[in-house]
Amino acid sequence: MNKKLFINIALICCIIAFSSCRTQRMFTTLDLLRPAEVTFAPGVRNVLIVNNTVVQPYNVGHLNLSTGAEETVEFDSAALFTNASLKESLEDKEFFNSVRISQTNLNKTDNFEKISSLQKEDVKFLCNLYNADAVISLDHIQTLDEFGRYFVDYYIVNALDIKVISTWSVHYPDNTASTHKQFTDEFSWESENAQNIPTRYNALVDACILTGSNVAERLIPRWEKQDRYFYTPNHPKMQQAMDSVVTRNWKSAISLWEEAINSTRKNNTKFKAYNNISIAYEILGDINKALEFNQKAINLYPYLATILSSSSGNEIYEIINHNAFLKKRKEEIELIKKQLSEE
Repeated sequence: MNKKLFINIALICCIIAFSSCRTQRMFTTLDLLRPAEVTFAPGVRNVLIVNNTVVQPYNVGHLNLSTGAEETVEFDSAALFTNASLKESLEDKEFFNSVRISQTNLNKTDNFEKISSLQKEDVKFLCNLYNADAVISLDHIQTLDEFGRYFVDYYIVNALDIKVISTWSVHYPDNTASTHKQFTDEFSWESENAQNIPTRYNALVDACILTGSNVAERLIPRWEKQDRYFYTPNHPKMQQAMDSVVTRNWKSAISLWEEAINSTRKNNTKFKAYNNISIAYEILGDINKALEFNQKAINLYPYLATILSSSSGNEIYEIINHNAFLKKRKEEIELIKKQLSEE
């Protein structure tokens, strides 16, 4: 697996101040590396994508809501478009050393409703043939599209909705257990002008291409942006700490927030300082410390002077939700380490 992906939290430099009727705060955006929904076996560097599906019948899954009748759409390339898009997306992310694709359909049955898993001997043969460490198999793909019209403010709106349900498995040439996943992706087109709605065939092509891209996002760790908020009350140490925040001197900021806590009897100020320290430790990657100070802020809730304005209530919910996220984040970091392992 490519070492370009690291476990870190990047702070975007732009920090913007804003104020509400009660509290002045500053926000920053974090780049967090989130774990994939699939964890590959350690040492997987080269993968092979294969088609192991049965083509969906032309008269299945194409509903006209106006008539309530199923329509016929000759579309037999759902797996091909999805796998091609998956390959391109995985290559763009450079997570694996190589991503190859087999153009041969491995499923020799004709039962669309039944999923036939790859056999061990087939997996070993394919891995040897393509020099792959793992096989990503698309085992079933079903598209469900609905076309209809409805009224909005005396206007007729044309709508086409597509749902793509794809079933996948990851196999290894040794005795490592296979992984099985099913994903659902939904896409919609709406317009007052029916000519702006793509044909069902073209919409199905687009939906399958987008599905392949979405599946790639689920197979490897991904970067996700999240906002965090620092309190900036009119307290000398709290104000001084924000100068350190702007320069990303987190140790200095934490020290100043701790001085603010020790120099005041106001629980509101302590609450805000605890919150700020918690976020700083999260940025530094110390989730245990972040949880410790987050909990200290929560413990002060019964003693806050502003009980309960709409703004203070929202702030309490924010910090409680952050507590739950930090607990989840601890588990995620261990999983990400496993997913990025090359051993």
